[in-house]
Amino acid sequence: MNREELEVMDARVFTELRRPPRAVPLLQDVPARYDATHAREVALHRSWPAVALADANEPEQAADEARRVIDTSGDLSSERTAARARTALHRLKEYEDVPEARDVRCDYRHLLLAQARRSRPTCSAGLDQQCGNDNAAPGAGGGVRCVGVRQRASIRL
Repeated sequence: MNREELEVMDARVFTELRRPPRAVPLLQDVPARYDATHAREVALHRSWPAVALADANEPEQAADEARRVIDTSGDLSSERTAARARTALHRLKEYEDVPEARDVRCDYRHLLLAQARRSRPTCSAGLDQQCGNDNAAPGAGGGVRCVGVRQRASIRL
């Protein structure tokens, strides 16, 4: 392992420990180390600052990074990348009153809804209603089936 790889590992540990002041500086230049042919790595590395910035109470920047994660990885089928994108989106939930955070969660709610469908038979209407989607329709089992979700990314879920 070289010094750059060790810095990335340190930054990930600080992110998981929710110590963003230590993580963010180490993560800022990581995506620039990779060229466009390494889209999966760029997306994965961008997910860490997205989470750390949310933890640092920087929801606008975190939302911007989360959007970059998903846009960069949009045509990949990496479960790891999809999971990291969902983690970044989940961390933005507490900032629903911040337009940038709310917008990125709404734009990519299909990632969150797909995860909800896996863990329970139907998804919650809460995110559709929050995003102004009037297309929520009654689903099987008395729950809510979410319809009309715009899918800008095609991450395999």
